[in-house]
Amino acid sequence: MVQGLMQALAMQIAALVQQLQDFYEGYQDPITWLEDIEKAFDANMVSDN
Repeated sequence: MVQGLMQALAMQIAALVQQLQDFYEGYQDPITWLEDIEKAFDANMVSDN
């Protein structure tokens, strides 16, 4: 179970890194990027802190 959670976390981190690269390379609107990140954080129960 822990391995599965670690794998899911690794996938989320990889997706976040990809989104950050897209944002910094100018491929994505910053508002859309923030909305997507907020959805990802909500889906993974990341606290607002």
